[in-house]
Amino acid sequence: MSVKYTAVQMANPRDIDAEKKWYARAKSVSQDTISTIATAISEDCTPNEEDCLIVVDGIMKQIIAGLKAGKIVVIDRLGTFRLTIRNHGGSCPTVAEYLKDPSKFNAQSAIAGVNVIFSPAKELKKAIKSAAAEKYIPEEENKSISDARIADVKP
Repeated sequence: MSVKYTAVQMANPRDIDAEKKWYARAKSVSQDTISTIATAISEDCTPNEEDCLIVVDGIMKQIIAGLKAGKIVVIDRLGTFRLTIRNHGGSCPTVAEYLKDPSKFNAQSAIAGVNVIFSPAKELKKAIKSAAAEKYIPEEENKSISDARIADVKP
């Protein structure tokens, strides 16, 4: 297993005038859907694809219900889901203003949105940790590189 990456040039946000540096950024080559995962599971065990989809849908419904109820949802060996709140900083009172008059805090204007945070379990982190990094080369580039290598070979 390898993690594909591309090199991306980025500026330092603290010093825009500083020289840009190159960073590795993970590159996905495709995606697995619930259907493809259910198909793969059904090939490895007794339940069929529809049964696997029912279980996955049930888990999703329970994760959503737990988060809406204000719970932290832990799926053993997979990870933890929890909610965080994004704030509009400009509309929030200072500490002094809040301590003087707590009613100055208006949640409607302060809250910009809600995010779901996923923290992978130790088992998942450990499984991914051993992955090697490999430069991502799109299929079109693969063909042109192969053709170039063939063209460089002299008879």
